[in-house]
Amino acid sequence: FSYNQVVGARTEAAGFKEATAYSGATVTQEVGGGICQASSTLYEAALLAGLQIDERHPHSMTVAYTEAGKDATVSESGNQDLKFTNNTEHTIYIYAAVDHDEAADKDYARITLFSAPLPYNVVIDNKITDLISYSTVYERDWTGDYAYYTDQVAFQQAGKPGCHCSTDRVFYDAQTGEELLREHLSDDVYNPLNERYWRGVHNRDGSLAN
Repeated sequence: FSYNQVVGARTEAAGFKEATAYSGATVTQEVGGGICQASSTLYEAALLAGLQIDERHPHSMTVAYTEAGKDATVSESGNQDLKFTNNTEHTIYIYAAVDHDEAADKDYARITLFSAPLPYNVVIDNKITDLISYSTVYERDWTGDYAYYTDQVAFQQAGKPGCHCSTDRVFYDAQTGEELLREHLSDDVYNPLNERYWRGVHNRDGSLAN
């Protein structure tokens, strides 16, 4: 299974819209942004089904919709895909749907894999081994839309720390609970997202600061 092959090109003509996406250590907007929520959900479903993972890439930074080590970013331009193999003896049916939570007024992707009962249970063991602190960055606001004077600052973007994450997949016998296999999946590094503020570029006498 190849996620990129199934989903196809992320273009407006194909119905994709502009949404939040990561570009290195910054947040941007691009057509097809947010598509990694579905690929990450499918990745975790494939892990819990015990399937063979052939290709998976972490995001450059942690994401809000799943834990570190459980995400799977995809990118056409970066040649990043999510690929897995059905290494069971049975056919697998992938069912995907979007559910709307009225109380939270949010949409959620739900992905279910249907097949024969498995003789094992799977647990994803992901551990944060180290945190990476973020920095505070000040950008000069040449437009004056947010901060005009050099002693004025305006909030632009909240920061969040990065981390190192180690992830294993553990198989347990469905009947006895005995540990059958521990498989090391990945050692991922997630960059911090710097906290950003606008700072004005004019002195109080109206002149431009150096």
